[in-house]
Amino acid sequence: MTPTKLLSLLLLALLALPAKALTLAELEKSYEDKRSEIRLEKTRSMDALKESYLGALARIEAKFQRAGRLDEVLLTKDEAKDISEGKWPLAALPEKISLDVAAPRKIYLKKHIEIEQEAARKSADTADKMLALLDQQAVSLTKSGDLQQALLARQIKAEIESDATLVSARKLLANVRSDGTSRPALKIRRYGDNIEVIVRYDMRGKVSMDSPVSNVKEADKSIGDTTAKVLGEFVGAEGYVVDSYVHFERDFADSDFSGIALSAIGHQFSKQYGDFTALEFKILPNGVNPYVTLPVKMIPISIGGTTQISIRHFTPKTNRTVNGFKLIQGTAGGSAFGGKAFESAGEWITQTVISEPTSEQGSLLLYFTFAPDNKGADLTQEPIVIGHIKVEHVKFSAFLVQRLGDNGVITESFEEAEKQPKIISNGELLPQPER
Repeated sequence: MTPTKLLSLLLLALLALPAKALTLAELEKSYEDKRSEIRLEKTRSMDALKESYLGALARIEAKFQRAGRLDEVLLTKDEAKDISEGKWPLAALPEKISLDVAAPRKIYLKKHIEIEQEAARKSADTADKMLALLDQQAVSLTKSGDLQQALLARQIKAEIESDATLVSARKLLANVRSDGTSRPALKIRRYGDNIEVIVRYDMRGKVSMDSPVSNVKEADKSIGDTTAKVLGEFVGAEGYVVDSYVHFERDFADSDFSGIALSAIGHQFSKQYGDFTALEFKILPNGVNPYVTLPVKMIPISIGGTTQISIRHFTPKTNRTVNGFKLIQGTAGGSAFGGKAFESAGEWITQTVISEPTSEQGSLLLYFTFAPDNKGADLTQEPIVIGHIKVEHVKFSAFLVQRLGDNGVITESFEEAEKQPKIISNGELLPQPER
């Protein structure tokens, strides 16, 4: 059979028109040839679009450079780098941005989506025709008694239906509109501040860290707001600037001691360590197991997440034994949160520790630390001093509140917090069942 004759038969088969019966091998080849044709057409269109956009960005960058607008030059360079590297979806532009940048970006996004959707539509149509032909083949081969080939036809059909590229194409067509907006997929709640957001499909038709998020507005309760624009910012995923939750922050210049509990430790507000008021702790005489309980509810291990704690503190040089303090989540005997102590020697410093949970218990305790080779000092005269403390969640776990179908219709709901399945753990999206 000549190549021209074979191609004619294959094209007729894919169009489901009457033609000479084709073998399964010929059908498979025709299908792969058509897919290659679709991929090549998409690549050519995308390359032309990228070349056009990169040219526009180069002209915009030159204009900004001549005007001495450094921030815009750097932003345009970053945009060009993302386009050159094939990044998709693109990160959102700043809200206040020059029209010189916003207008061509808008055109690029529109054209990019059109090319993606056209390729997806052709891929899905070609696959549907191939699947119909395979059904016909399976019936025909069964009637002729060739059960082995009939089973092979069924196997090929199953492989096509589960092909990742085809599945992605169908998701894109189902979940992303021609204007680039996407339908809602989920309502989720992040642990800590319990803010809920609506999560939409990303521009590939999937739920990912690039999925747009929006605040939930309900008349009967205040859920809180987030400044996050995409899921990665909302949960603190790697590579995203997190909209953190400041769980506790206290500047002791206002002498606020509310919520802090002491065990065998005394306190006073003092200005003797600077020109501002700070909180001084000292161990009481004959104090046993001295510690401070801070008014913080830490993330349990079973929930998962990451907490960042920053403290501005001071340890007098005159201390012989007390050289600082450490934070422990849970109970005495645990390791220092973040793996290190807060120590200084006669100067104010700010230290930051970051850690995942170290205990199932939520309490945060402060314990003095001691120099190993200085004994016999009067510990009641060796203070530690704190000027400011900030505790914030920077990576979150999140839970499914609702799964949303077409037009935002609720298809699955978990209103009780304890029954909500975890969908994100410590800033990472957990595997979800295909739906």
